[in-house]
Amino acid sequence: MSEEQQRKLADYLMRPETKAAMAVYMHTPIDSKLSFGDLAKVLEGQIHGVRSGKCLSQMLASQALTLDAIFYKLLERSVEHTSSGRTAINAQTFNLALKCQKQSAGTALLLSSLTEKKLGSN
Repeated sequence: MSEEQQRKLADYLMRPETKAAMAVYMHTPIDSKLSFGDLAKVLEGQIHGVRSGKCLSQMLASQALTLDAIFYKLLERSVEHTSSGRTAINAQTFNLALKCQKQSAGTALLLSSLTEKKLGSN
């Protein structure tokens, strides 16, 4: 591989969208026929949509709802029942739940401010 080809490959591998595609690809079922190249192209299109503002609200709404779901799951997991029948709170899991709740609220606030700006500009 020439130096130019190596530089282009390194540039491609270091792009944020390539790294994100790799993270998603690593979590796809092994038996799926999803190609990394196709996944990277779809992700690149979504990034373009976010940058242009076309799908930013959709992405933020998805994030807020996902974080909210994670919050409730972690909150549920933070409650532990002891052998004596008592209920205890796992502080580490509870703190993670609170972080998700805070991030979800922040994302929802950002989404609402974007929505207000869109409504105000019409």
